[in-house]
Formats: sequence, C-alpha cells, structure tokens
Amino acid sequence: MHLEKPVSSALLLGIFYRAGYTPLTAWRASVAVSPVGELSLVFAAVALSAGLISSSASSLIAAIGLLTICASLSTLRYADRVHAWLSSAGVLELIRRSPRRLEG
Repeated sequence: MHLEKPVSSALLLGIFYRAGYTPLTAWRASVAVSPVGELSLVFAAVALSAGLISSSASSLIAAIGLLTICASLSTLRYADRVHAWLSSAGVLELIRRSPRRLEG
C-alpha cells in the first residue's frame, strides 16, 4: 500500500491550518494540491525516450496516472462532504487542537 498521497495530504492540511486558514479552507487546499499524477507521465516519457523503461511499462504508468487524475477529480468534487463527515466524526480534532499557528 502506498501512503505517499494520504501522508502528504495530511501534512499539507496541518501546514495550511497552522498558517491561519480555516479548517475547511485548509482541507480544500490540501485536497486540491495533493494530486501530482501528471508529473509521472512526464517522467515516464523521459524514461522511455532514454531507454530506461519499455513501452509497455510506459503505457502502464500512463494508465495508472490517468486513473489517479480521474480519482482526484472525484475527490475534489466531494471534498466538502468528506470534510463534514471527518469533522462530525472528530477526526480533524487533532489539527484544531494544535498548540499554535505559524506567525507571519
């Protein structure tokens, strides 16, 4: 199981909240900036042209990247509902209880 996306989203959520954004704004921002699947397409194209990977590996990377991008779009669509559910379940309390926010 890959934990990079959830971990990076959680870190971004904490950073945005501590920077002074409201919990909902911090949530929306962390969900919006966490998908970076399109960069993998660029790396795959460069690796293919350099002969580091096969065309079938490049196709697989492209398919997974496109699926990730599509999944990210639906995540963005339902971000407010997921935030409301996480808030009502108390999951976001750890962030709200943070000792201090960043001062600029």
